Amino acid sequence: MDSAKMSRGILFVVTVAFWFAQYAYTPFVNPQLIVFGVTASFMGFVGGAYGFTQFVLRIPVGITADKWQKKFFISAGALCAGLAALCMLVFHNPFGFLLGRALGGVAASSWVPCTVLYTSYHKPEHATRSIAMINLASQAGRLVSFLSAGLAVASFGPEFAFLLSAIGGFLAFGLSLFIREDKAATTRKPVTFRERLAVGT
Repeated sequence: MDSAKMSRGILFVVTVAFWFAQYAYTPFVNPQLIVFGVTASFMGFVGGAYGFTQFVLRIPVGITADKWQKKFFISAGALCAGLAALCMLVFHNPFGFLLGRALGGVAASSWVPCTVLYTSYHKPEHATRSIAMINLASQAGRLVSFLSAGLAVASFGPEFAFLLSAIGGFLAFGLSLFIREDKAATTRKPVTFRERLAVGT
């Protein structure tokens, strides 16, 4: 098996583990916050932290990854996913959850470089198929997370979902270190300021 095919397979598994880490604990965040006795406003801040960090980082990460190494952002995103769950597990309090969800948003910002790198392992005429496959990996990770976390929580309690997420994130990080990136294949013509402005408007 050549390095491109091997990296493609590794990245597929990394994607499954990454989205497993992002979603295994998600159904249990608000119920745990209710147990902590926080206000509805604080619950909104915790939920919004995930979206806010993505709002701030997704475009800068995408632009930087186009000029730099996409593998770095994929590994960093997986590490943040693991740390997000670990933060909520270790600092099992409202502010630990706020920080954890913010880190989860940082992790999710790495999704664009992941899809771009995965499509680079395929021929241009197979671009649609490659996007479908990487989306399949993301949805598979979410499905497995809901099933396994639901069963685990029923037996061991809600904290176990956060442990599973941390394991998934660190597994994704470890596997991502073995991905090989062909810089020439993933480097595109830089987007001009005029083009960025057109997209923004």
